Amino acid sequence: MSYLAPLAPARVDMYVIRPMLWLLLGLLALRLAWHDPRASLRASGFLLPALAIGAIQVGISAIAAFLLGWGRSPYGHAPLAIILNLWYAGALLVGRELARWYLVSAMKQRSEALAVAATTVLLWLVTLSPHAVTQLTDPDRAFDYLGRVALPAMAASLLATYLALLGGPLDSIGYLGVLTAFEWLSPLLPDLPWPVAAMIGVMVPLLGLLLIQPEEAAEAEEGGISLHWMVAAVLLVVIVWFNTGVFGVRPVLVQGISMEPGFHTGDVVIVRPVDPEDLKVGDIIQFRDGNHDVLHRIIEIRQEEGGLVFITQGDNNDAPDPRVPAEHVRGRLALHIPKAGLPGIYFKRLVTAVVR
Repeated sequence: MSYLAPLAPARVDMYVIRPMLWLLLGLLALRLAWHDPRASLRASGFLLPALAIGAIQVGISAIAAFLLGWGRSPYGHAPLAIILNLWYAGALLVGRELARWYLVSAMKQRSEALAVAATTVLLWLVTLSPHAVTQLTDPDRAFDYLGRVALPAMAASLLATYLALLGGPLDSIGYLGVLTAFEWLSPLLPDLPWPVAAMIGVMVPLLGLLLIQPEEAAEAEEGGISLHWMVAAVLLVVIVWFNTGVFGVRPVLVQGISMEPGFHTGDVVIVRPVDPEDLKVGDIIQFRDGNHDVLHRIIEIRQEEGGLVFITQGDNNDAPDPRVPAEHVRGRLALHIPKAGLPGIYFKRLVTAVVR
């Protein structure tokens, strides 16, 4: 009973209210499916491949962890804690995947691609923490959350939705169940750099998605569903590589008014790594200032005893910034894309409004 004593209201919410709500949602999906011929359970032959994909994803993560490091699990592993955690995670998994199966089945007659896309996004948003999303004001934290959580969750949701479309909830439960069991039962979890976590979490489910295409889709000459998945896979992989700097550049969201009128909140700039010796007065650079990245223009360059120092200032500011040592420079402006980041800002504001 001592495990339940601290924070009793929170424990009741996690181990009683939430699991029951998810199971009720799953029962509702089953009841609706009972009277809906579009949601039929059929043997797809993909349960074993789904389990194998989950096991491969866990295995690759474990191999990477042996090379790069493990971290302690945040979950309890006393017998009672394991039972309660499995109850919570299992109820969420079953209820969510029954709902996924019914949603994608009910919408597939209009358009399979639309059904998969809408269900994927909806169930993906359910897995994200609204609190974490609203805290992503720092670019480094944003990249970390994107790589460790958001993109892998999106890729897993896409694969799970397609599995549910092919054969029903057992297939998606099989794939996600392997990942869930590893996360909640292992006393050690991979502590990987976010680019590595992103690559594994995105690449494995997307490759699995391409491998489980049914024969009729794989043989379609054009407009087949396999083409949609191939495009989605390529786009997601490019997004991950682009954000990790594999292409030698990195996107930065402009926030604030310090660089107006040339740059406005919601613009996206592409920053390329640069040798500080190659910088000159007038260049716009990104540099680290405490816990934040700043994008300002160089107005003076000094050679001091400790090395090269840059004096910067925002175009809309009245005074220069504190001196910037060369080692704090992260890159030089390479490309400016006006308004490209506004959808993300609006989405964040929407989530914040809903949470409040």
